[in-house]
Amino acid sequence: EEEEEKKWENGKNEESSGENNEEHNEEKEKDEDEETEKNEKKTIALTELSMGLWELHASVFTILFGVVECAKSYDNLVQKVLHDIRRNQLVIVEAAFPHAFDEEEEEGEEEGGE
Repeated sequence: EEEEEKKWENGKNEESSGENNEEHNEEKEKDEDEETEKNEKKTIALTELSMGLWELHASVFTILFGVVECAKSYDNLVQKVLHDIRRNQLVIVEAAFPHAFDEEEEEGEEEGGE
């Protein structure tokens, strides 16, 4: 009888240890699935972040290109304004001192005539 009880208890222990192993395996699989899901989410987040950084990178270069173009346009405008100012100053000086320019023209005619 004792042997039968031991066998029965051993069988019961084996069954419970088998159940424990199954539970342990299920928990392990569940943990692995959760870990895999977390890693997939991290990968997706990093991919989205990377794409966002590339878009930001492209936007920054677009802005810098615009700034350079604006600076070129500004430089051209400044050069035009300076040219107009010089031309207007010459006109103003000619109007203020007409005789000074007449003499230069006369000197040029005299040199050409000789």
